[in-house]
Amino acid sequence: MNNRFSAVVLDFDGTVGDTEFSIISTAQSTLAALHLPPVPDSSIKALIGVPLRDVFGALSDNHDDDFLDFAASTYRRIYVEENSIAKVTLFPEVASTLSALHAAGVFLAIASSRGHASLEMITEHLGINGFIGMIVGAEDVLKSKPAPDMVLKILDSNSINPDAALVVGDTSFDIAMGHSAGCRTCGVSYGNHPVPRLKSAGADYIISCFSQLLGLVL
Repeated sequence: MNNRFSAVVLDFDGTVGDTEFSIISTAQSTLAALHLPPVPDSSIKALIGVPLRDVFGALSDNHDDDFLDFAASTYRRIYVEENSIAKVTLFPEVASTLSALHAAGVFLAIASSRGHASLEMITEHLGINGFIGMIVGAEDVLKSKPAPDMVLKILDSNSINPDAALVVGDTSFDIAMGHSAGCRTCGVSYGNHPVPRLKSAGADYIISCFSQLLGLVL
């Protein structure tokens, strides 16, 4: 295998899966269930990729631990009740690109601030779980993004050198996570953070379509 990278670590929300609508609608329903006023959708979108506790801390300005735990559990309950998983779709050319990378021997992993169980359900629902060698969710590490813990767990568990891995995501948190782990990084322009923010975070590459990964990796 003479690929430029032997492993690709992928963010999920805004990179692989188009989850914006499902996240925003569930978050607004959660605020209502918590008897809090609605917020602009843009305020929720700006926090996609951040752990749930931090999201509701920012949206409510309430940082009490019991409240944050309850808010996060309420969000997860409503996500299931509203069948939000059915609202998630893959971005264009994701399935074919993952298939091609997997066939070329590239190790694929997901590092997401979502819960592990949610990630497993969604990847199965979308039919891509067979391409993914490892999933790391929010509860699988002590520190979530932008800390490097998720990427380091993937690298250490699979004996992958940081310089052989490319971290791909749509937010500055993903870029910071990848760099902190010693990896090169790639931002996607179609997600939740604008290109200037991705560049300011130090993204080594920017792609506008998921299939452009093939030219970077293989």
